Amino acid sequence: MMHQADLFKLSHADDPASSKKAIRKHEKSGKRSTNKERVFRAVYEGPHRTANEIAFFTGMDSYEVRRRLSDLKNDGRVEHGKQRKCNVKQTTMVTWRVRL
Repeated sequence: MMHQADLFKLSHADDPASSKKAIRKHEKSGKRSTNKERVFRAVYEGPHRTANEIAFFTGMDSYEVRRRLSDLKNDGRVEHGKQRKCNVKQTTMVTWRVRL
């Protein structure tokens, strides 16, 4: 479980109290950790997917996927890959891969 100081690192200084409360609830429920592993598994199994493709593949909300990709990047577990046209949004986006 994260300490209070760690939870505040997940939010911005100007975030409202409701955002900080939501972060605590998400962490306490175990969803954040579970979703990080779901996203990591999706990157591992299908490298060079965009965030939107990972969201489509996992059935997760694209905002949640982006947040967990950011967590995984900060943890040193994933990194940006090449940019290419996303099969979901049809725009150029960065892809993700497991960091070696």
